Amino acid sequence: KITYKMIDTLMKRLYNGSVSRQDKSLHPKHLSYEKRNLVIWDKIFEHLLNKTSFNVEEDYLFGALQEEDLRDGDKIIRMLSSLESHWQHRVQLMEHIDDKLSNGSPMERDIFFASILSNNDNYINVLTGWSCQLTDDRSGVARTGVMLLPAVLSSILLCITYPAILFDEDRVIIPI
Repeated sequence: KITYKMIDTLMKRLYNGSVSRQDKSLHPKHLSYEKRNLVIWDKIFEHLLNKTSFNVEEDYLFGALQEEDLRDGDKIIRMLSSLESHWQHRVQLMEHIDDKLSNGSPMERDIFFASILSNNDNYINVLTGWSCQLTDDRSGVARTGVMLLPAVLSSILLCITYPAILFDEDRVIIPI
């Protein structure tokens, strides 16, 4: 049973800065159980004050991308190439690419590169899409992109036959 005292305590806690702007922009999986609940309550109160609707599942918790989405090179490129896909899906994609290229064994990196990124020089399209994500004004998206880009870029340089291709003005620099 929720009491008025509980709501009062929660509202005071939220008002006193228990939830930072950074917490609000992070993916829920990066927050503790308590912080995630505080963020959800903060969002609910914010929408109540503004008299706007809020669907916790769709607007905040959202469904994560499925494994087949993460193996579909065309879908990855399409989602990273614009700001139209759900921002949390784009963050999940960037984290997935970083995980596959930087956190596994060299063999796992090479397999991911060969199966997803080498087809039609998709690595160039991924980097172009990545630069698009750096323009997202949600700090969680841009920050993730900035933090993960150096490792992803160095892994791509290790995988491609001719690293100078990444610095080809017509194919890479101008499109970015």
